[in-house]
Amino acid sequence: MRVIFLWVFTLAYSLCNSQTIVNTENLLAAAQDDLTISLGFKGNLSFGNINLIDVSTTQQIAKRSDHGLLRLIGNYAYLNQNRLRTASDFTGQLRYNYFIKDKNSVYTFFQLQNIESLRMNRRLLVGAGYRVNVFKSNSNYLDVAIGGFSENERYDAGQLEELEVKNLRLSSNLFMRVTLAERLFINNVIYYQLNFKSFNDYRIYLEPRLNYSINEKANLFINLTHWYHSSPYIANVEQYDSRLMFGFEFNLK
Repeated sequence: MRVIFLWVFTLAYSLCNSQTIVNTENLLAAAQDDLTISLGFKGNLSFGNINLIDVSTTQQIAKRSDHGLLRLIGNYAYLNQNRLRTASDFTGQLRYNYFIKDKNSVYTFFQLQNIESLRMNRRLLVGAGYRVNVFKSNSNYLDVAIGGFSENERYDAGQLEELEVKNLRLSSNLFMRVTLAERLFINNVIYYQLNFKSFNDYRIYLEPRLNYSINEKANLFINLTHWYHSSPYIANVEQYDSRLMFGFEFNLK
């Protein structure tokens, strides 16, 4: 209980401070019991001609009832290259799914985060949607979801000024899992987020992940993330970011 309390306190602190889209799908499969605690770690360290520290962690506490699933999810990413910090990003999300016949679900979420690489001081999201199961066979599945959310972002505009952007976005998502071998499988998510006010302003997030299951509680994985924003709000910010990471995750309960 002390460990749980400390973890919740740390996540709450992160929420008060605050990455972009949070991939909750990789943690959803782990939330099968009444109470689930999951931890994940991925990173890259290099010293010598290039000094690089690139690490990120993911934590989840999930509580399941007869038809509902409540999850508290936290992410932290840190990047330091040649003693220059380029990222120290927190993400926190509170998410609730109400399941209909164990396949489809209505969901709501609240998310708070920051992304130093995008000069985003804060991103606040509140949204809801509906998720439908298209195909399911053993551990393989294909789901689609559609919903909407309000978005409030604050960017560092330079010279001690902030740029505040408020949007309403339509979100369409695709989730899938494909089993390659007994212990080897792929999870993939695709998010498309369209600005209701300007159809030229959209965001795409793609994250395939190759997983190797060591046992029921532990996985090794290779994770590729690609993020694209058609209309960055700050000058000198690229439209896309990509990252390849190796990691390990396990369930405490």
